[in-house]
Amino acid sequence: MHSTVSYYLFRLKPFVYLFLFLETLLRLILLVHERTNIDGAADAIKALVAGLALDAGVLVYFLLPFCLYLAALPARWHGTRKDRITTAILFGLFAYVLLFTRVGEWFFWDEFATRYNFIAVDYLVYTHEVVRN
Repeated sequence: MHSTVSYYLFRLKPFVYLFLFLETLLRLILLVHERTNIDGAADAIKALVAGLALDAGVLVYFLLPFCLYLAALPARWHGTRKDRITTAILFGLFAYVLLFTRVGEWFFWDEFATRYNFIAVDYLVYTHEVVRN
């Protein structure tokens, strides 16, 4: 039988892979899109490595709801049909949010030439004013 840690890692693996794939893909697309503004391969590699480090921190927050679900679920319910359905639904929501935000980030980049930042938060907080303008 798996140890608790390896079991959790096994269950989190699809979420981690999808997140890192989409984040890296977007970062590579933006690097290609902005290739004229990059001062060589060293800067590109530095951006990819720094981005991966930041992604690791963000990933912890994204995985927190699923980790709490796994921790709260009684051991005898792990792997049951209801658990698999719940996991599939959570993964679907996770994938939807990731895809939606990555597409939104592309348009944000087109407008502001930067990744999501406080401006995006202001757009969400002050939606009425933004729409009115």
